Amino acid sequence: MPRPQQIDRIIQQRQPLAQKITKVEAQLNQLSTLLSELQTYCDRLLTQLPDPVAIAQLHQVGSSKAQ
Repeated sequence: MPRPQQIDRIIQQRQPLAQKITKVEAQLNQLSTLLSELQTYCDRLLTQLPDPVAIAQLHQVGSSKAQ
């Protein structure tokens, strides 16, 4: 098989994987955005909550994200 045809065949074989990677990357970016928004919301709640138990629980949830 001539080299240009081999290259074309390889590209065609890898196209589905490239599309899947693009889709997963978009989903990860969306999840990252949502997590950032959730963190912002939790930070805002920490300044507004009068209940020390709830504040401690939010801190615990926030510290578990590093794991």
